[in-house]
Amino acid sequence: MHPAKLKQLEERLYSQMPLIGGCLRQRTAQALARDGSPDAVRALAKTIARSDDRQVLAIALDALRQIRKQQCMEQVCAVWAVTRHKDLANLLIKKGWVASAPVDVRVLSALKAGHLDVVTQGGAEIVEPLLKAFSDADSEIASRASQCAIVLSNPDAIDYLCERWSKTRNRLLEQLILQGKYVAGKPIEVRVLSALKVERLEVITKGGKEVVEPLIKALTDNEREIARLADRCITALKNPDAVDYLCERWLQTRNQHLEQAIVQQRYVARKPIEVRVLSALKVGQRSLVVEGGAEIVEPLLTAFSDEDRGIVSCAKHCASDLKKLEAQESLCRLVIEQDHQIARQIAINAQYTPRDSNQRALFYFLTEQWDKYESLDFEHTLLQAAYQVGDEQLRQRIAQKVRQAGRAEWVKVLVGGHQRKRLGEMTDAEWETALRVLNSGRKWEEMWQLAQAAPPIWSMRLLRQLKDAGWVPKTEFADLVQMGQKCVADVPLNSSWYCQAILHGHSDLIPCLGISPDGKLLASGGSYDNTVRLWSLPDGKPLQTLSGHSNSVFCLGISPDGKLLVSGSHDNTVRLWSLPDGKLLQTLSEHSNWVFRLAISPDSKLLVSGSYDNTVRLWSLPDGKLLQTLSGVFCLAISPDGNLLASGSNDNTVRLWSLPDGKLLQTLSGHTKAIRCLAISPDGKLLANGNSDNTVRLWSLPDGKLLQTLSGIAIMSFV
Repeated sequence: MHPAKLKQLEERLYSQMPLIGGCLRQRTAQALARDGSPDAVRALAKTIARSDDRQVLAIALDALRQIRKQQCMEQVCAVWAVTRHKDLANLLIKKGWVASAPVDVRVLSALKAGHLDVVTQGGAEIVEPLLKAFSDADSEIASRASQCAIVLSNPDAIDYLCERWSKTRNRLLEQLILQGKYVAGKPIEVRVLSALKVERLEVITKGGKEVVEPLIKALTDNEREIARLADRCITALKNPDAVDYLCERWLQTRNQHLEQAIVQQRYVARKPIEVRVLSALKVGQRSLVVEGGAEIVEPLLTAFSDEDRGIVSCAKHCASDLKKLEAQESLCRLVIEQDHQIARQIAINAQYTPRDSNQRALFYFLTEQWDKYESLDFEHTLLQAAYQVGDEQLRQRIAQKVRQAGRAEWVKVLVGGHQRKRLGEMTDAEWETALRVLNSGRKWEEMWQLAQAAPPIWSMRLLRQLKDAGWVPKTEFADLVQMGQKCVADVPLNSSWYCQAILHGHSDLIPCLGISPDGKLLASGGSYDNTVRLWSLPDGKPLQTLSGHSNSVFCLGISPDGKLLVSGSHDNTVRLWSLPDGKLLQTLSEHSNWVFRLAISPDSKLLVSGSYDNTVRLWSLPDGKLLQTLSGVFCLAISPDGNLLASGSNDNTVRLWSLPDGKLLQTLSGHTKAIRCLAISPDGKLLANGNSDNTVRLWSLPDGKLLQTLSGIAIMSFV
């Protein structure tokens, strides 16, 4: 039936105008009954609630009894929920009708029709309408609502009910939770709180680490019974993960409640190792510590400075009674590697020593157990080996002990034994130590022998010492002293030169080198093997060989940020390599002749490459995109701020270009021959260029004004 027609029929049913008589209303009701649509059913249900015409009511009720569609039933339930008419209520009860939506009508109709499972199995959405039904005017509905509220079976409904209670602490909700023994599944805070409320403590005590934070919070709950039960649970945890987390939180906070629980139940965490050690010390479980391996040593030593005196006392007892050799050796290693003073005292008192003879000799020496050291390493070979392979810090400590002991025979440890293998590597501090010890021991002959092999500056210091002491060897000592003084007259006494290492690997000429900004990496380019080699500094250990160029490598550059190595080659290419792994990133092939000049801007974002075809190309880094090509260039330099490029050319000029756009700013003229080299001062205010006419010209920057011409200088070019 058309909606407009339905509206007209509804108006006839509800009109009180005298013109509309009973017969007309009856015919209208019959028309709606024949239609049977949800809208027609709604109109009939409203008629039952409003009309007193028995004939009309009979027609409407008879029509409603015949409906089968859920949509039509929904309309009857909705009208009943609003009007609560007894005829509609009887119809719901007799037919067992329950609305599916909206949820408040669904709950009310289910309660009225006695279909309580619709409510008890419902989700979170039924809780609010159900609670509202507690105060319904229909006592039967209110009673059934109370029954349903304590037998809910849907976890979502229980979670919602418990969460509402946890936020409001409403008395009605509290009673429902207690009667239903409800425990929320989530969130975890509500789960713990509701479990405490209904005393289902096993939910908490068997829980994992997630229960600990809510449980700690519950210790201070305003409800005393909840706080009491939380305290009871925290001392009855059965899950190891929960115990681990509880101990960790105690260590972080030193909370008194947690401490009492740990001590009372003797909780000891399994991990992390720091928490395991501290919790074991707290509860006096010494065996768990003294029988541990190397991993317990550092946490144990940290415990020496703990604010808890009981922990400190237990830590000291445990440290002196370590059962496993790996733990003892770990303690000794801290003495050797870090000069750990607490570890030193423990190791000496407990007589812990490394098993390895080299380490044992070093340990005895550094802990000043001289007699034990001498009996083990009477020829000092073990100490020499440790000294030679040790880092700078270890060498300084050994040198300090040599100086402290004043034993002249130990000086050979510093110089590398009888063969004096380390003379070229010794630092100034090591030479000072050797000189002081030999002088204090009046070991003139040893000093004389050492002077003959030492670097010049220290040889001179040794000879002067011998002269001041009045000791003269059988050789022409005075002549040697005079020669030495002449050699080093202009050299500061704190200077020394020596060969640190000789690096072997390239098959022939090495035309270029590069050192990383941190000084830890050296790059070298080979003229005939076509490779770039990477070496560690200062030891010169070979790291990698980078292959890829098909001809000689003539120039290298390392970016100021240390992340990029650039190589230029006779194969007309520039290659970009990542550092420190040496991975090839890009090959730039736009040059038409071999590449012999490279420069990188201070911000590591611009590369300038010069080729024998008298061109310079500007590239962006690290993507290797070509930005500009500048012609007529033989040599180049970039200003410290990265904004200026200076180029020298065979046309006897120097040109200044802006970076990164490559715009020509100035041309500096005056030379009579080709420009062979360029340099810019660190402050960026001075440019120097060398010329094939054997002159150097100085220019001010950025104005390009000629300041001075230096003559009589032989200028050599790269090629």
